[in-house]
Amino acid sequence: MTTQLDMFHGKRCVSCGRFFEPDARVGKRQKCCGPECRKKYKRMRDKVWRRQNPDYFRDRYPYVKAWREAHPGYQKARRSKKRGEIQVESTPETPIKSMRLHLRCNLRLGEIQAQTLRVTQVGRAFWVDGVPTQGP
Repeated sequence: MTTQLDMFHGKRCVSCGRFFEPDARVGKRQKCCGPECRKKYKRMRDKVWRRQNPDYFRDRYPYVKAWREAHPGYQKARRSKKRGEIQVESTPETPIKSMRLHLRCNLRLGEIQAQTLRVTQVGRAFWVDGVPTQGP
């Protein structure tokens, strides 16, 4: 006697246990039915990995300290990029005459015009008032 489950050729989600039809592009490698189950499965796999590799993150500070000394300014540049600063090479002798801004935010053209963005030079970077500092 065949049941409905025997006739269904889908896969069982390793996170929630429901059956799903895998994406044809992924095929046999797909283990979870959706994004929420993927997050849950990743947390579960990370926990297993940390249990199997308990010393992986121990005594890493000397390595990180040496890397930071070999790459000065990396963290400052990365943080400024995340905050939305624009790094430019300018000196008082060669001022910037024009600038094009690429705003990655949910403002429409009319809202941008109404908001009248102000660009301020701070040292060697520029700040744009009225724009979210974090990327989308």
